[in-house]
Amino acid sequence: MATIPESVIEEVRRRAEIVEVVSHYLPLKKSGANYRALCPFHQEKSPSFNVNPAKQIFHCFGCGEGGNSITFVMKKEGVTFPEAVRILADRYGVDIPKEKRGGEGELDDVYRALESAAEFYHQRLLNEKPGAAVNQYLQKRGVDHAMVNKLRLGVAPDEWDSLTRSLIKQGFSTQILEKAGLARKSARNEFIDRFRARLIFPICSPGGRPLGFAGRTLGEDAAQGPKYLNSPETPVYQKSKILYGFHLAREAARREGFLFVVEGYMDALALYKAGVENCVACAGTALTPGHAELIKRVCDKVTALFDSDKAGVTAAKRSGPILLEHDLRVRVLALEGYKDPDEFLANRSAEDFLNLAAKAPTFHEYMINTAISDVDITDTESKFAVIREIIPHIRKIKDEIERAHYAQLLAERTGTDVKAVLKTAAKPAQEHGEAKPAGPKTGASASRQKPLAAHRAERVLLAALISNPSYLDTIAADLAPEEFSDPDLRKIFEAALDAKNRGAHTSADIIHYVEDEEVRRAITSLASDRGVIDEEEAENSARDCMGRMRRRGVDRRQELEKVKEAEKTGDTESAQKAQKKYFDIRKNGLS
Repeated sequence: MATIPESVIEEVRRRAEIVEVVSHYLPLKKSGANYRALCPFHQEKSPSFNVNPAKQIFHCFGCGEGGNSITFVMKKEGVTFPEAVRILADRYGVDIPKEKRGGEGELDDVYRALESAAEFYHQRLLNEKPGAAVNQYLQKRGVDHAMVNKLRLGVAPDEWDSLTRSLIKQGFSTQILEKAGLARKSARNEFIDRFRARLIFPICSPGGRPLGFAGRTLGEDAAQGPKYLNSPETPVYQKSKILYGFHLAREAARREGFLFVVEGYMDALALYKAGVENCVACAGTALTPGHAELIKRVCDKVTALFDSDKAGVTAAKRSGPILLEHDLRVRVLALEGYKDPDEFLANRSAEDFLNLAAKAPTFHEYMINTAISDVDITDTESKFAVIREIIPHIRKIKDEIERAHYAQLLAERTGTDVKAVLKTAAKPAQEHGEAKPAGPKTGASASRQKPLAAHRAERVLLAALISNPSYLDTIAADLAPEEFSDPDLRKIFEAALDAKNRGAHTSADIIHYVEDEEVRRAITSLASDRGVIDEEEAENSARDCMGRMRRRGVDRRQELEKVKEAEKTGDTESAQKAQKKYFDIRKNGLS
């Protein structure tokens, strides 16, 4: 997609007034100077979603989501930043220059070719003659006309170049068709269709734009090629970042609070047919960190549902850690006695499926169950092998209580001494080099925690600086990041300072320039914190907090000097007292 000039982005932000943008998606109720609503990003009964027209930001005090008008559209529509800008530009009459540089113009042609291809395939399926065999196949599986339209299913005719000829007539070059993964060169050096005689599944962006396709044969004839054929990697389609059906599932995922992740397109189709809308499928690849990041946009829980064969078990074991590393809660649903969801739902009801899903074990329970089921647990070597397999997964659990729970469960299931297993699994993952340490507590979790006295002045000062970025040039002109004792608040200050240096004049400007989503959420939390910032006394509050921070800095340095002097003279008792005072100042703001 062509780069959008910064001047155009600024004009979009200027015209896209936050209250009007949000009102396009949900009803807002006036509450003082701001507006409130039920949060569209998590389930709640009392409104905690706040829109601040003065600062042009939104923030949810329940889940911590926050940002400006563009980031709201990104989250609500599940689209990228450029796509959100284009949506708002169209809505508010902002022209995006048509001039493009180098290969950027080609990408727009690729997108248009993919859209035309999706429509070509879909219309062929709706046409009785070319779509007859596929329609018969779908009818046998209970897929009705409404579902065909919803999923925009299609058929690739059993012809060598029907799509290629059609798109060339529409003005697309063979170079664009090849770049889009729609056509390839034959042995005769002629361009032919990549997909022929197949049921077609469009693979779309989070916003619903076709990026690629998957084609399924209708028979078992090996001459037809592989059962499933996927689009190759292209400039607009990266398998590691796209999940099939995500554009359809995102609202249901927000509503239900979780997503089913299945292995194949037909599995997803089976769930859609059964009325289960919060479902996505891996599009011709194993689950990746990019997929986990996509899921994290709409929910924080996943139920993995892979085939019951050995490959499916391996996929579940591989996918779980990736999802957990992105702070997603994971369950694994095994459909005992059935190969896959398609087979299960052909024989059982949707209610049966949902009842089983509600009882699905957590990932760690699944790992323990699977490991034990594969061996004779009464055999000592087998028992130790199970423990060695499971312990690394338990060590990666960040929460101490949860880690202890699974360590105890493993001990009980293997008949091993509980204390020994607890001791082995006791240390956090990072001490074993098995996972990254937990990230900063920003967003909702941080905003709900009562700040320590030592950090409260820093937090109040940051709230004032973010609400009034001009203070970064006046009150806090000589403030250094190192003066913040809280590393998370220091990170936020550095981000605000960088945004100010790049031209930020408002809270919404700062949010625009901050790329780290966790930091951005923390900034909207600070800017929206009703208990921290008083608009009328913002400047006095900022100056007062600066003074307190500076005094604590002096006190800390004085106590540190006392420690050094006492250590030089060998006065251990005085050194310990000064050291204790130093840490008390850091922790509690004592002086």
